[in-house]
Amino acid sequence: MLLDQRINAAGGEDKINSLLNPVWAGMVARPADYPWSSYPINAGGKVSGLCTPHPLYLALGSSDKERQIHYRALVAEGLGEQQVETIRLSLNKGIVLGDVRFADQIATLTGKRLATGKPGRPEGWRKNKDNSL
Repeated sequence: MLLDQRINAAGGEDKINSLLNPVWAGMVARPADYPWSSYPINAGGKVSGLCTPHPLYLALGSSDKERQIHYRALVAEGLGEQQVETIRLSLNKGIVLGDVRFADQIATLTGKRLATGKPGRPEGWRKNKDNSL
């Protein structure tokens, strides 16, 4: 699935931002209906000095027309149930959505662990300094 590849390449965050926010919130029916959306720029070729094309967008094609066609197709494809569940889980748990490298970068910048760890207590947490229980 092309959308899965784009989400994985971007670490998730770019595709999510371009598709979900106002639509999921029920503010608008389509991304093009949201006044602050970049959809008319990326999908329709509207000229704006406020938006800089993302490298992933530029990789969608060799011409503006080709990129716009592919972008519209990606948005129309939407997200699968598993992707939606992954996003919800990430939001509910306050964890980073992206690959390990991205999660590590965010943890370094914020000073907080924002990824899920191994469940349970660390091995040996009850042992005394002399390794006795």
